Amino acid sequence: MAIQEYKLHHLGIDQPLNIEGKLEEVVPSNSVQPVVFLIDEFHEKLDEQGNGAKNERITQNIANETELVKKAGVKLIGAESHAASGLGFGERCNDSPRLADHFKNAGLDNMGIVVEGDAVEVTGIESPEIYKQMTDDTFDMDEADIGGYPLNYLRSYYYLAALFRNRRLENRSGNMVLNAGKDHIDHIVQLIKWGGADQLAGMPATYMRVASAYGR
Repeated sequence: MAIQEYKLHHLGIDQPLNIEGKLEEVVPSNSVQPVVFLIDEFHEKLDEQGNGAKNERITQNIANETELVKKAGVKLIGAESHAASGLGFGERCNDSPRLADHFKNAGLDNMGIVVEGDAVEVTGIESPEIYKQMTDDTFDMDEADIGGYPLNYLRSYYYLAALFRNRRLENRSGNMVLNAGKDHIDHIVQLIKWGGADQLAGMPATYMRVASAYGR
């Protein structure tokens, strides 16, 4: 998918953004801030050399999110790949840690990381408890059916609540990225359109989705 230029002056983002994929506002927001960018996390199983079939797609996600940190005021990235441990970055929960590890390990000890001069924090947003319940329930299900399993929706909604909980309790400012699998992003987009996101987030926000041409 080609890189496109997007201008989001109405959201307080002064510089044009160069993004691979289609960047679109989920619902009209009247320029409400903060802005949350919803981005598909690509799940991959690594081979013995640490390579995965979706490495190229994850590399592009890293490039897109670096652009958002540099130009769109993103100060917090929430990643499905790791648990929400207290207010921080917990244990790895799936086979797709590369994006979160990239941003977490690129910089300065416990003071956050720096992407070309701009500081950004990374937090896990997965619930290990809900994840374990769901995997126990679905161990013999076809993978295609798991996306619509009831507890999978609960996980999706937890991600949104965990991201904003970190923001609130750590007194953070700035815009955010929520990085999760396509099914989860679909669930969150549906919730936003229903008008239920503000209750889980604890505040209004504008949601922008980077629509991908790729799969899960």
